[in-house]
Amino acid sequence: MSADRVNARLAELSARHGLGAEQRAQHGVELAGHAQRGDDLPAVAMRRHSEHELVEARLPVMVDRAGFRQDSGGPGRFRGGLGSVRDYRFLAPFGALTILKKSRTPGWGLDGGKPGPLNLSILIPNTERRDWKEHFARDIINYADNAYLYDDKPPNVIYCGMFRGEFGPGDIISYLADGGGGYGDPFARDAERVRNDVIDGYVSRAAAERDYGVILTKELEIDWEATKRVRGAPRVAGSGEAPIRRPPGTKAN
Repeated sequence: MSADRVNARLAELSARHGLGAEQRAQHGVELAGHAQRGDDLPAVAMRRHSEHELVEARLPVMVDRAGFRQDSGGPGRFRGGLGSVRDYRFLAPFGALTILKKSRTPGWGLDGGKPGPLNLSILIPNTERRDWKEHFARDIINYADNAYLYDDKPPNVIYCGMFRGEFGPGDIISYLADGGGGYGDPFARDAERVRNDVIDGYVSRAAAERDYGVILTKELEIDWEATKRVRGAPRVAGSGEAPIRRPPGTKAN
């Protein structure tokens, strides 16, 4: 291992965030933000995305996954920008931290637009290590335990916001960045634009139907009759919105 890697004991790894939609027929900006390295080594500026090869050359990690986070743009007539997802797998013992914000508060939508999902850090231990439970309990400090916000959290992983810790070979940090809030009523979005978002992988078929009222066939063509029926049906105000969840042990004001 190079001296560059030996001397670098701490790094901040982050994902990119989407920005909110604008009023004048604009979608939100995809993947905006920054990241830095620690110690006495140069910072890695990420106006959009640092090359994976650069990250892997300077840090003892492998970028196993990188791309847009599907359905992360807040639904709206003009949807919010998508956030990103990145998985970092450690190749050697190494320290890492995040100053991830907005892991409990979404980017709000405007004028009927909906928020995108929350920022989320997922810490995945290398379960082939015999003492992985003791390792995570001893070496990882979870400053914002967000497990209570998710009903589908797998076992043996940590869902959190801010954290700091020492990771070992095979441990994985998965960053899911939030997206921007949408602008305007999602059901007023051009159905062809929704279809194109599904084709491009930005929006799932389920979200197209749930959030935008656009029904697609197996061939990803618009079922205009079904779409008009869904969009024309009465809607209950506030339906489909996630309930407010509070950390365990706290009470509503």
